[in-house]
Amino acid sequence: MEQVATLTEAQLNLQEAQDTSPTQVLITEELRKRLEVLEAERCHLATALSEQQQEVILLQKTLNERGAETETYAQNVARLENELNTVVGERDRKLNELKAAVGCKEGLGLTDEELLQRVAHLRLHNEELERQYAASEARVKSLTSQHFQVEEEYQALKKSTTSMSSIDERVSAMQRALDEANYRVELAEQSSATALQQLESKNLELQSLQQRLLKLAKDHEEFQDKQMQLVTGLETEKRICVERMKRAEKKVERFEKESQAKSFQNPASPPSMSNGRGTPRTLTGGSTAYDSYDSQVNFLNSIIIDLHAKNADLEQRLRNAIEHPGGVGTGEKLGAKEEARKHVAKMRYWCDNCEVFDFHDTEQCQHESTVARRSAVHKLARHVGPSSDRVYCENCGVFDRHTTTECTEDPQETF
Repeated sequence: MEQVATLTEAQLNLQEAQDTSPTQVLITEELRKRLEVLEAERCHLATALSEQQQEVILLQKTLNERGAETETYAQNVARLENELNTVVGERDRKLNELKAAVGCKEGLGLTDEELLQRVAHLRLHNEELERQYAASEARVKSLTSQHFQVEEEYQALKKSTTSMSSIDERVSAMQRALDEANYRVELAEQSSATALQQLESKNLELQSLQQRLLKLAKDHEEFQDKQMQLVTGLETEKRICVERMKRAEKKVERFEKESQAKSFQNPASPPSMSNGRGTPRTLTGGSTAYDSYDSQVNFLNSIIIDLHAKNADLEQRLRNAIEHPGGVGTGEKLGAKEEARKHVAKMRYWCDNCEVFDFHDTEQCQHESTVARRSAVHKLARHVGPSSDRVYCENCGVFDRHTTTECTEDPQETF
């Protein structure tokens, strides 16, 4: 029963391990998919972060270039303003000189030709100054427009700098998200490694359970073979005991018939008995003959009782072996009893024709049975059961002499 229970438990464990293996495979597949998604998200965040960093570097470089251009334009505007002031001052100086010349002309009384020459000269000079002034004005206007343009670009760059700070914040957020994604990837890898280790341990456990199941199945087959051999041996022994019991019953019936026939034929004459070689032998007195017959009948009755007990024991053992096929302990006990019985008693030959022990068996006997024995009506012996106050020896197989513990005979030489 213990082997059957162990075999059933191993089968259940194997079934549970086989049911658990698909679940572990599904968990591993899910973890692998999640790991792939996290890896793709991490790669996307890393790419976006590198692009944002490149854009920030480009904007910083553009801002530096625009700042340098702004400084250059400011220097040019200052220089042009200085030139404009210089030209205006020169024009004012020339006008003052012209006025002074007109005043001198009135004071000096120059001729008209000289005055006209000087006026023409001053006009030319004035036109040149006006052209220079116009050129300076145009240059100032262009520089002013450029200054405004540079100022606008500068403001735009300031705004881009503000947006760059927001970009830096976004970059920091993306960096944190990337770190978190890396952490989640590490956790997923650790959980995947743990799941793989558990799966490997389950596979090892499954293999051990399969080996254990194969071993239990092999042990079960060996036990069934031993059980079949034991049942066959018990059936053979039972058949032998039944045959011997029948022979002993026939012998008791024959002795009873012979005793009754001889007592009715010649009560005073000494009855004759057959010795071990089949020759008749005569007793000295009637009482001695009756005592001899009674002792032989008691001996045969004791053999019959012993065979009945052994037959009942064999039937009980056979029923136990059939009803409890998994009882390992029962088989071991039966084997131990069988070994003990083999060491306790040794089988002895008995001939029903010659009525002797240890020479040969009835089937091997060369003498034919008598006519009286062949014509005797067979019936079961009566009063074969021992009384409750009679002693019995299992070694000698007789009643009313001594008990088994008081026996001095060698159990190997008796039946």
